[in-house]
Amino acid sequence: MASGSNSLYWIQSGCFAYSGQASALALSPLGTPANLLPSTVLSGIYPVRIAVSSAGVYFGYNPTGETGAGTIALAPLDGGRPTTIVAIANANGVAVDSVNIYWTDFNENAVLAAPIAGGNPVTLASDQTNPYDIVLDDTSVYWTNYSSTGLIMKVAKP
Repeated sequence: MASGSNSLYWIQSGCFAYSGQASALALSPLGTPANLLPSTVLSGIYPVRIAVSSAGVYFGYNPTGETGAGTIALAPLDGGRPTTIVAIANANGVAVDSVNIYWTDFNENAVLAAPIAGGNPVTLASDQTNPYDIVLDDTSVYWTNYSSTGLIMKVAKP
């Protein structure tokens, strides 16, 4: 779930969309849900992660679970066809600011960033242990490493 501009955004079937179960990115302006991606089914064995900016709802998902099959896309706030921002990204977590989209990548065991308008990703941190959730402040990127020690990590924004 994410929020922005007096609206809530969520994955219709919950945070996990398991094989064969349809899910949809939804918008709730003042409590009235609407499917933002009426022609796109988000299903698969990995969770769909979302982040919201004034440009739209960014979402990362991997419908098959195959290595390299995940993407990060942008759906307009008022709905419509999503645009692929990052063609290959296996995102555990997604965050966005006015410049970049950031994600933790379970396949790469890394934290990455790419321009919100699209472009080549850059690695901010590598050799991570199952990087998971991610948040931002004005100067830094923070994420959790899902391991037996449960670390919280930090790196400066590019």
